[in-house]
Amino acid sequence: MAFVKVTCQIEDYSEPRKESLKVHSHWNINRFVELEIDGKRYTVNGNELKTAVDNCMNTGF
Repeated sequence: MAFVKVTCQIEDYSEPRKESLKVHSHWNINRFVELEIDGKRYTVNGNELKTAVDNCMNTGF
């Protein structure tokens, strides 16, 4: 069985600039993703992450 590993890099726009955030596919469960921040990895539910981002962007500003 072959596995495909995907990593996306998101640039930081803070001042001063920090290290980029990386989002990795989970090695085993496709509903999870791994967030890599400052070299530490956090496993989260991908749909919950997308909902959280959508909610934070829906502030009316």
